[in-house]
Amino acid sequence: MTSNASSTGLRGNCLSFPEVLIQSVGTIAPSLTAAINIGIVFGSSGNGTWMAYAIGTIGLILVAYNINHFATQFGSSPGALYLYIARAFSPFWGIIAGWGLVFSYLIIFADVVAGFSYYANLIFADLGFNIPSILLYIISIIVVTHYSADVQISTVMIFIVQLISIGGILLLALIALVNQGFTVDSSQLLLADTSINGIGFGAAIAIVSFVGFESCISLGKEAKNSTTSIPRSLIWSVVSSGLFFILLAYIEVIGFQAYPKLLETSAPLYAISQLAGMQEVGWFVNSVILFTFIGCAIASLNAGSRIMFSLACNKFFPRKLTYVNPKSQTPYMAMRLLSAIGFLIVTVMQIFGISDLDIFGYLGTMATYGFLFIYVLVSLAAPIYLAQRGKLKLQHKVFSILAVLFISIPITSSFYPVPPYPFSLFPYLFLIYLGVGAFLYIRSRSQAQSVAVSVMSELNRIDG
Repeated sequence: MTSNASSTGLRGNCLSFPEVLIQSVGTIAPSLTAAINIGIVFGSSGNGTWMAYAIGTIGLILVAYNINHFATQFGSSPGALYLYIARAFSPFWGIIAGWGLVFSYLIIFADVVAGFSYYANLIFADLGFNIPSILLYIISIIVVTHYSADVQISTVMIFIVQLISIGGILLLALIALVNQGFTVDSSQLLLADTSINGIGFGAAIAIVSFVGFESCISLGKEAKNSTTSIPRSLIWSVVSSGLFFILLAYIEVIGFQAYPKLLETSAPLYAISQLAGMQEVGWFVNSVILFTFIGCAIASLNAGSRIMFSLACNKFFPRKLTYVNPKSQTPYMAMRLLSAIGFLIVTVMQIFGISDLDIFGYLGTMATYGFLFIYVLVSLAAPIYLAQRGKLKLQHKVFSILAVLFISIPITSSFYPVPPYPFSLFPYLFLIYLGVGAFLYIRSRSQAQSVAVSVMSELNRIDG
């Protein structure tokens, strides 16, 4: 029933460029940002909300540019992203990067499971009933694991969910604009009553809205023409999501200004639909957003399981995680483990009396640290790698520095000013997690040497 995937064992050349792209877009989950995060950015950036998202888009394009120095060369490994870092620095830093990625994809998976439960009960409340959160966790995870069992089916599912959700939100926004009486909002375009600090803080949140865009790299050899489809997907996922965020930010801010009480709701799009007299459209959009959580969970499970699988192939994780299903050729053991841990996380938090909305906020914040950590490492690694190959130019150094500076914005805001409890603890918990990974790597000289040899062997294979 199972086979060992020592030579990967994953299905090769089965995903087209659109399918690779949708993996990244699915992890970003643009409709969730439109539904939740834009209001948070508005709280600090005001009329500069669209500018905060424009800055975030530029920052992530710079990160994608740095990643693509590697992606055009390394395309055949699901662990390529942490292998990029290993190539520039050392196997130790590569493994720690992979360890950080597992953390982020796992926590994002658990996060959107809690989000699914929260949004489901928002909809059910309108119908006069409520379903226990733990039961909704079980339902969502069963659906996610079912569709993740085949990578092609999972990408089709993500595509359908994203198409309907983004289309529904754009339709709602267009109707709301027409009903409001469309006029150019000069106060937004001229950044009236904004400050550099306010827009900067908003940009920190906006940058976080893009995390997960790199998840298409985890598909490795499953992508057709991976050295071209993956780099293109990285850029286009950021650009397309960024344009969507900027447009929705502009439209939602008009709503926030007209109806300040929208900032008090956790479902502003639904509230906008009610104010515009389109409750049925809002209910439809809320229902579609519910399934966006499923799409994001599928994308996170796809990426996280493949990173775990790759780390197991590199002898850092147990050998059983290298097992793949011979029929679907997916890393089912890694998928099962990640799903089980994700369920355990949200269930324990629920048992301790933490609400779904708080779980969603806490886990979403924690997950970002792993992504930001990787973005800094890979942006620093790019010029080093190019120098090793004798191809380093001035613009490469400049883009590396700029990317690190952009990503430093949300990292710095995690420490100063000191966030409220318990958010103030989260960056330190992530640092402890990295320390555990470092200990696991160096716990014995023979183990560390075995992992290092495996990493270097794979690097030599995929680097030609």
